[in-house]
Amino acid sequence: MAHNTHFFFDGLGVGIDSEKLEAFPTLEKALIASFGNIDTLWRVMLSKASAMTGPGFVWLVQATKRSTSSIGNNTPEFRLLVTYNAGTPYAEAGVRQQGADLSTSEGYNGSAGSFGPTSTRERATPKLPPGTELITPVLCVSTWEHAYLRQYGVGGKQQYLINWWKAINWGAVDQKMIKPSDKPNGKFVEK
Repeated sequence: MAHNTHFFFDGLGVGIDSEKLEAFPTLEKALIASFGNIDTLWRVMLSKASAMTGPGFVWLVQATKRSTSSIGNNTPEFRLLVTYNAGTPYAEAGVRQQGADLSTSEGYNGSAGSFGPTSTRERATPKLPPGTELITPVLCVSTWEHAYLRQYGVGGKQQYLINWWKAINWGAVDQKMIKPSDKPNGKFVEK
């Protein structure tokens, strides 16, 4: 929950700190490629947040394909993801990284080895449920009542969401985005 809330606040800017989307052409182009236009992204994201019947977050995430590099012309692909309560946007968080607590297991000698399932190398490789993709969250909005209730009142969720969209710091979003130049040979490849 602390991570999600920090992520929410990290995407906000006020006045001079709030950078407009037009200042980040790579991000803007990728969002348009994924959603058709920015107005569609705005409407769908706010509709999802408005329709949530309980507290949670709506995330804008960048999908990294596991087998192919990306959608057309090496453009990053974005999607929307809804999590309720303190749910995580990270698919690998739901899969245990280690099957046993080796500090209490019989026969553990304190060494995991270089290539075993508890080695540093193995723990650094994301464990994903079948059919999932690696995603990178770049922006989220909180739908928890305490985010808007005091200022906007019981029926003010929609106005809160509209004002949130106006306060997005697209520079912070752009910094979280994985760009083709951040990957080897300019391609989105799994490490």
